[in-house]
Amino acid sequence: MQRGKPSVCDALTVCLQAFGIVGGDAYSQLAAEDLDEEEGGFAPAHALPPSYASEHDGSMRRPSVTVAKEIVQHLTTKCQHGNIVTVHSEELTFLHDTINMLVEEIGDDGPQGSGSKNVEDLLDKLDSKMRDEQAREYILDEFTHHRRKSVAVLHHVKSLRTPSPVTVHGANKYASERASRRSIQLNELPLHVVQTAETTLEGIDEWRFNVWSTKGLTSRPLKLVGVSIALQYDLCKQLDISDETMRECLSAIDDGYHKNLYHNSYHAADVMQGVHYVLSKIDRPVVLPDLMHAAMLLAAAAHDIGHLGVNNHFLEASYHSLAIRYNNNAILENFHCATFFELLKVESRNIFKNLKKPDFEWIRRVIVKMILATDMSVHGQKLSSFNAKVESQQLNLSDEDDQVEMCCMILHACDVSNCARPWDVYLKWVEPITEEFYRQGDSEAKAGLPVTPMMDRNHPIPTEKFQSGFINAVVLPLFKGLGEVPELDLHEPLSHISKNDAKWKQRIQEKAAS
Repeated sequence: MQRGKPSVCDALTVCLQAFGIVGGDAYSQLAAEDLDEEEGGFAPAHALPPSYASEHDGSMRRPSVTVAKEIVQHLTTKCQHGNIVTVHSEELTFLHDTINMLVEEIGDDGPQGSGSKNVEDLLDKLDSKMRDEQAREYILDEFTHHRRKSVAVLHHVKSLRTPSPVTVHGANKYASERASRRSIQLNELPLHVVQTAETTLEGIDEWRFNVWSTKGLTSRPLKLVGVSIALQYDLCKQLDISDETMRECLSAIDDGYHKNLYHNSYHAADVMQGVHYVLSKIDRPVVLPDLMHAAMLLAAAAHDIGHLGVNNHFLEASYHSLAIRYNNNAILENFHCATFFELLKVESRNIFKNLKKPDFEWIRRVIVKMILATDMSVHGQKLSSFNAKVESQQLNLSDEDDQVEMCCMILHACDVSNCARPWDVYLKWVEPITEEFYRQGDSEAKAGLPVTPMMDRNHPIPTEKFQSGFINAVVLPLFKGLGEVPELDLHEPLSHISKNDAKWKQRIQEKAAS
């Protein structure tokens, strides 16, 4: 009977067996595979280096360290030529680094003896490379008891679930003493960038977090940030799904963003992290339901998925197919909602597949409502209604409808929160959004449409005037309104808004005086 397709995880297990670190005989199992290459697998000749395959003819003995190296080199060559579709280059980098690391520590002959003490000594030496205690325990257990588990070693070393979170101020967060043990959960991260990524994500609970610092670590910033945040809220447990399903979903959302200058997956990751921060600032006794946390964070992740780099006005004026489909009503926002739930139709990434029907219908309704609330055309109306409720003390955060209304305002605020970040982080967003606007203006001119004033590169509005104007017309009133909610502490964002606006106004004065 044919097993599942062999993967790079199997190859890593083989390599670790070559060093005597884990038991079992995955190598012979890998060699015994007889899969159809056209179906994405690879036959024994693909799995084994030619020299070993011909010399040993599928021998059952444990492969040597030399053969382990050859396996990786052979897989690398096949991957480079496109002959293996189930192996990623990043995973091969992980294999290569792992083998070199092991050779450096224990030599080509592997650890001497078979006692667990040898492995404990080895893992102590590798502590900087294998920080997760569960990963260490797994390898030790495999070596000591000589049993092969169904979950691959690569998954355990790099994708183990972290300890359960604790509740602080209404949001699930790690206890401070556990923060230094946060491990990276992404399979595509090569080993040599894990430490850098861990350092980068140490600030993910802070408003000063700079999502652009993830650039160069991964091609999927939303997945990197999203998995880290999902762990803090234990979303997999809440939704009754595996970690892999969550990763698949976040990968699909990330891939659904176009490579726009501004409305891209970095923006989505930034908004998701902002929502996470604000949730942590909701003070007791307000406790949002677990599914509300999930709805907010996932709405943030998907709120601009598929964005075309132009606004609703352009789509309507150009008679775009999306404008026709949604009858000029919240065109992009409706499109983002539909795109998100459409991708969940694939079983492997359907994070809601195990929810009861009433729970699914509730979370879908709330996510749609939150994403639609990011439509700037309803900004004034929704803010006025919210402010009136807060001022009259009619906002009841024990009431689900009022909770949803506040969460809609939080997502909307985080969507436009660049100028509420520290100055150095804020400035990294100014050029991308400005150029994306100018490109829409170019498209308007090319289509014979009136060019939107703030998008006309031939008659530009000075950056300092445009940014200060946006702060005072949109961002400051929005954050001030939310800041009036007694249970919500937005002192830090409001402080940065004030400081940043002061800097722009100073530049305006300096230019006027020159």
